[in-house]
Amino acid sequence: MEKVINVLSEIEDKATTILDRTQDQKQQLYEQLNKDLAKLDSDIKADTASKIDRMQEDMEQDIEKERLALISDCQKQLASLQQTFDKDHNALVNKVFAQIIEV
Repeated sequence: MEKVINVLSEIEDKATTILDRTQDQKQQLYEQLNKDLAKLDSDIKADTASKIDRMQEDMEQDIEKERLALISDCQKQLASLQQTFDKDHNALVNKVFAQIIEV
């Protein structure tokens, strides 16, 4: 009878040991999961920030290209107007003068 009690006691001790180890492993897995999730979150934030920065740089470059194109277009238009003015200055003055005199 005492032998059976000893065997049962050993079985209970081993079961307790197994449960304790399982609880420790569960805690370790939980902590590792939290670390992995924190790293994943950090990686996603860094990747998103990098993509946003890259997109912002691309947009700024596109805006700069458009700005330069607009400046060039305006300069061409101003040059064209200046050429027209230089070429037709006398005719325009005479036309305006004629309109003033007719009134």
